[in-house]
Amino acid sequence: MSMSDLLKNQPIEADIPYSVVRPVLSWVYIWMFFGLLATSVIAWTVSTNIEVFAQYINRGTFLLLLVAQIGIAIGFSAALNRMSPSVATVLFMVYSAITGFVFSVIFLIYDLPSIAGAFVSTAALFAVMSVIGFTTQVDLTKYRGIVLMAVIGLVIALVVNLFLFILRLTGRQR
Repeated sequence: MSMSDLLKNQPIEADIPYSVVRPVLSWVYIWMFFGLLATSVIAWTVSTNIEVFAQYINRGTFLLLLVAQIGIAIGFSAALNRMSPSVATVLFMVYSAITGFVFSVIFLIYDLPSIAGAFVSTAALFAVMSVIGFTTQVDLTKYRGIVLMAVIGLVIALVVNLFLFILRLTGRQR
């Protein structure tokens, strides 16, 4: 069963054997790597090009792209089972590009080594997961609970650090 067979207008059954799902997951990790790469290159390019960055921030384009990013994510999730793999790929890359524009404001807050470290480590994670998926028989889906708890922990850490950063900016922290 190919990736396009799994993405056609049919519900994905929970009892599909891992030998069928493994190649699909490997391709998902590759596409996530490319999407993250596109996001990071566009974010860095926009943030280092003063003219583009100024037009992007000053003309309300940021808000428009932020709404478009959220709209694409919701639409993509709702229509994934009804769209062809090629349309899904194009929509994912458009989403990645818009995310790059939205994330370019991060360069105003954090220094380049911090941002590069985050993007490179995340891209490396997806690349390694793809290699593991293509070269081994390890069932990566069995780590679902552990990964979910890690994501929840990261979100909590993000909120706490954001709160502490705002306190530091406003001078309310001793």
